[in-house]
Amino acid sequence: MIAPYLMASIALLVGCAAGDRGRSAADAHDVTDHGSDDGEVGEVGVLNDSAVEVATDAAIEVDRSDTIDEVADTPVDARDREEDGDDGDDMLVGDDALDGHDTLEVDGIDGALGDAAEVVSACQGVCAVGRIVRDHRAVNAARDGLGPVEVVPVGGIEVVVRDDGGVLGRATTAADGAFEVALEAAPRAGIELGFSAVIQDDEGAITVAVLDGEGVPLPPGPGVEVRARRLWAWVARPVTPGGLDFGLVRVTEAMGAGALALIEQVAAPLHAAREAFGAAGVSGPATSLAILWSPTRTPACLACYLPTGWGPVVLEGEALTFARGIFLSGTGGTPHHFTPSTVAHELGHWVMDAYSRFPDTGGAHGWEERVAPPLAWSEGFATFFGQWALSRSGAIESRYFTMQSNVAYWVDIEAIGAGAAEDDASLPFVFPRPSAGGGLAQPLSEAIVAAILWDLWDDDEVEPEVVTIGDEALVAIAHERMIGELDRGAPEPDLVDYLDALVCEGEDAAALEPALIGFPWEGEALCH
Repeated sequence: MIAPYLMASIALLVGCAAGDRGRSAADAHDVTDHGSDDGEVGEVGVLNDSAVEVATDAAIEVDRSDTIDEVADTPVDARDREEDGDDGDDMLVGDDALDGHDTLEVDGIDGALGDAAEVVSACQGVCAVGRIVRDHRAVNAARDGLGPVEVVPVGGIEVVVRDDGGVLGRATTAADGAFEVALEAAPRAGIELGFSAVIQDDEGAITVAVLDGEGVPLPPGPGVEVRARRLWAWVARPVTPGGLDFGLVRVTEAMGAGALALIEQVAAPLHAAREAFGAAGVSGPATSLAILWSPTRTPACLACYLPTGWGPVVLEGEALTFARGIFLSGTGGTPHHFTPSTVAHELGHWVMDAYSRFPDTGGAHGWEERVAPPLAWSEGFATFFGQWALSRSGAIESRYFTMQSNVAYWVDIEAIGAGAAEDDASLPFVFPRPSAGGGLAQPLSEAIVAAILWDLWDDDEVEPEVVTIGDEALVAIAHERMIGELDRGAPEPDLVDYLDALVCEGEDAAALEPALIGFPWEGEALCH
């Protein structure tokens, strides 16, 4: 959903869950033992006025202890950075708005979490140890809501150990959340552990961050600065005063576990996109993203993206500016932090904005209605990208799932394009098919666009058979035909321009036709 137009709520996008047709969109993680087992409860740290539970494994369900009034000011480390524009890694490189500014000393998650399992102990002397976990709720088997709270590890996040004299060492958590930090000096008083909900580039610059969205208004128009007060970050104290074992550090739902969940859900799709575009020789522009989220707020748009020209998003007091922004709900009834399809859909808008030409057309939209072709293209692509990214990270998942006001919604974009009739009873909605005589500029359902793209990408066996072009279905948005001035069909980028781009890059027009669900594209691509 695109925020500037304050489009209709997600209720317009999807329909109610039905029966037991779904499967879990999030795998459960086992929490294995780490640290001491004496059940002692450590000192409690604070962020955003919420406590972080610190306990050993035997006391994971500890009660909240006394809290510290506030987190000490985080020092900043000024760093000069150069943009690297010659490879596919540019997607996570800080943009011009970050150049010349300070970056946080506690600077968070490394890359796309892919190195979490490769952590090797660096401890040869004095070491700080512990394990970080968070609360999680997976989509339930019936796909009509979320399951109970489970505790999952936080892997691939950078932790920083410091005392009142400064930083003593850093490390990245392993896949099970464990960390070992080799300390550069013997600690003095006030030792603590810090970590935050961010993604960095190779130079340590923050390129994606989850900011506290509480009280942050939606922007009234283009070029209006969006200001957030705080970055989601946490501190913890050792289990034993003066010790170096932080035990099990658990971030609960109330303490902002959703911010850590969001970083995981952002990192994997962006990593997948970077690999796919990079393999095609496409370098994405340097851009940065802020996710505005709070467990106590549902923004008016529910979930929305701020494209080029809207924003920027500024983190007050830290001299950090983000070129793009996403607003997401974090409340219990609309828990976007636990619905990966929603997050990945909004990231799909960012990918289109970064790699292609973003339509200016906005307005209310829904799965069951026909809208202007550029809007159908933008929303349909975002849904396809989200399910593509989730499928790249695990099992093939064609079901888009989200929740709004305690009601679960889903739609299977593969079923739409698998030869089903318009009023197929197995589908949760009636999806309006294109009209054979409606022309290239006819209004379209975004569901149809998503289904066409999915069928072009997915190699699952479906009836009738459709051509499979793999990741070309994604990277085609970056072809010159899509980003240049040529235009056919409706004004602005749309499905016609996309199909033309495929042919201009060598795809057989006749072979694409079975995937078009009746859309009357005639294959006469405009390439020059």
